[in-house]
Amino acid sequence: MSLGFWSFGSGSSGNSYLIQTEDTSVLVDAGCSGKRIFTGLAERGLKPSDLDAVLITHEHEDHVRGLGMLIKRAPGLTVKATRGTMSRIMPRLGFVPEEDSPRANAETVTVGEAFDVGSLRVRPFRLEHDAAEPCGYSFFSGGRMISVVTDTGRVTDEMILAVKESDLLVLEANYERNILLMGRYPYSLKMRILSDYGHVSNEDAAAVLAKVLRSREKDNMPVFALAHLSKENNTPEMARMTVSNILYEEGFREDRDFALKVFKRDEFGEYVRL
Repeated sequence: MSLGFWSFGSGSSGNSYLIQTEDTSVLVDAGCSGKRIFTGLAERGLKPSDLDAVLITHEHEDHVRGLGMLIKRAPGLTVKATRGTMSRIMPRLGFVPEEDSPRANAETVTVGEAFDVGSLRVRPFRLEHDAAEPCGYSFFSGGRMISVVTDTGRVTDEMILAVKESDLLVLEANYERNILLMGRYPYSLKMRILSDYGHVSNEDAAAVLAKVLRSREKDNMPVFALAHLSKENNTPEMARMTVSNILYEEGFREDRDFALKVFKRDEFGEYVRL
């Protein structure tokens, strides 16, 4: 059974990703506008009611902006998140994470405990971000694996262990450090982004991918997708160049050891089928 991935948008304007098998469709985050999410689903021949679940990584606006509209179009939609995240998003949307919810089937997940959604096996893992209880997700089907790691100030050894065998690894490359430091952001915002609970730079993303390549046991070539790029402090071209150059210095060659993609902030990405 094949495993597919499509980015509806990735960045501070909104984040939402579609994960698919032949019989299961799941969204990771619903931070794009409702219109954009509906358009993306329609491109794949789906209606909101066809979704088997929406998995939320954390409660920040660019990850939940379109969730209310999505639920209005698909009452009873299953929404999954950690208990901490759920406690933040449910009251704001006017429903509670219990079975008496009139608008959504809200279910909590636990970091490290796998669960099934249709033909997908899903495993949440801990992220380090300034949110209530953020998590990333790995998806398994037919011997293939996709992992989504965005909105984390650092990538720990625990995270690398969780995602290193991914056939597609979606990894945050939020900013180019020198551009951030010299840019117009207020000092306090720069320090938040640079902190262990902020975001991952291009340089740090490359270091993470080098660790992944050194520790992988699978012998197939992984696909790396850089995501959640900053509008102010990064560009797709810069993210690709920095990451590719650092990996080259580490002895890894694009199209020999890995494939590299960049998901743009406000465009639908290339559909990746594994």
